[in-house]
Amino acid sequence: MIAYEVEELCFRYKKEDAYIFKDLSFVIKKGEILGIAGDSGAGKSSLLFCLTTIIPNHIRGIINGKIKLLSKEISSYQQAELFKKIGFIFQDPDMQLFTMKVEDEVAFGLENMCLDPPEIDRRINQALELVGMTAYRHSYLNKLSGGQRQLIAIAAVLSMKPEIIFLDEAFAQLDSVNKQMLKKQLVLLKKSGCTIVIADHDNNILSIADRTVYL
Repeated sequence: MIAYEVEELCFRYKKEDAYIFKDLSFVIKKGEILGIAGDSGAGKSSLLFCLTTIIPNHIRGIINGKIKLLSKEISSYQQAELFKKIGFIFQDPDMQLFTMKVEDEVAFGLENMCLDPPEIDRRINQALELVGMTAYRHSYLNKLSGGQRQLIAIAAVLSMKPEIIFLDEAFAQLDSVNKQMLKKQLVLLKKSGCTIVIADHDNNILSIADRTVYL
C-alpha cells in the first residue's frame, strides 16, 4: 500500500525567485522507512514541511504539484485529521516543547486527543520507557540537556501513536548511545506497521532506511 504519492512537486519561498526543488515525484510505501538525503540547503526540511502541510499553512511559499496522503489530496484534510495521522520531530526540540514539566509535555497531545486519564498515564509511561527517560517523568524541561529535551519531544510524538512519523535532523542533539537506541526503536516501530520518514545528512543514520530519496 502507498502512504504518500508525490507528483511533480515544486516549491519556492515567497520572497525567493529560485525553486528549492522542481518536478519532484516519488511514493512513500506504507510501513517503510524512507530516507531523505542531501547536502545542507538541498531542501530536505522544506520537503518534509510540504508533506506535512507546515508549508503552506505555517510557512509561506509557492507550492505546485500534487501530494496525496492515503490516496486523498493532502489539502483536503482538516488539521485535526492530520494531527491524528502524522507526527513531526524537529531538529531543535524547543520548537515543539510547550510546557514546563516532562509529564505535562507528553500528556499535552494525549489530552487533545481526549483520552481517558488512565490511558494517558499508561501512554506517558510507555513513551518515556521507549526513549529511556522514565526517571525524568517529574523533571522540569529547563533542567534537561538539549539531547534529553529531544528525547522528550520524541516521546511526546510516539505517545500519540501516529501512522506516519517525520524526523527532520532529529538525531543531531543526541549522543552516540541515544542515536543507536533511537534507530532501534524506529526499526521496531516500522515492524509494527508505522511509516517513518527521516531527513538527515548522516549515512549511518540513513542506513536503517529501506529506500532513500536524494535531493
